[in-house]
Amino acid sequence: MLEINQVYLPLEIATQEIGRICRELEKIVKQSPQVGKPAFQFSSQIRQTELVELAKSLLAEREVRARFFRGLDFGEPVWDILLDLYVSRLTERTVSVSSACIAANVPPTTALRYISTLTSQGAILRVLDTNDARRVYLVLPERMMEAIGRYLSHIFEKRVASLGVDGAPSQHGR
Repeated sequence: MLEINQVYLPLEIATQEIGRICRELEKIVKQSPQVGKPAFQFSSQIRQTELVELAKSLLAEREVRARFFRGLDFGEPVWDILLDLYVSRLTERTVSVSSACIAANVPPTTALRYISTLTSQGAILRVLDTNDARRVYLVLPERMMEAIGRYLSHIFEKRVASLGVDGAPSQHGR
């Protein structure tokens, strides 16, 4: 029989991790160097479609990794939810709560706890379906869209910079 501490400790750890991720994303949005420029400078040449493809590839990489390491929990359901909502908003696709639970790759009750925590922290918003009051959609607020976009742009530029002019890896390291 499980003791109450065995149930609440993992939930407390998960809640703390969600809070940490949200605080980090918040810092990315608010943080700016001394010269008043955004924390991550990225090229205006990066197209929205490239960021969507990068986000999709990050999700796909996690799925592939999970197939190679069956049974291991890498513990990033919050990031999976946020990336899925990011892609969905940019591709004008609605995401129901049940769809977000699937994207989290964890049991539905666990995903619902993450969604509840993200909602209470303002990292995601619940929007009622105007056609069916029983259905609720999830969306990212603008500040989260910007934070994730800046993060993905930073990653995109790092990946591009690691390639040489001919597409080969750069000799200058990472």
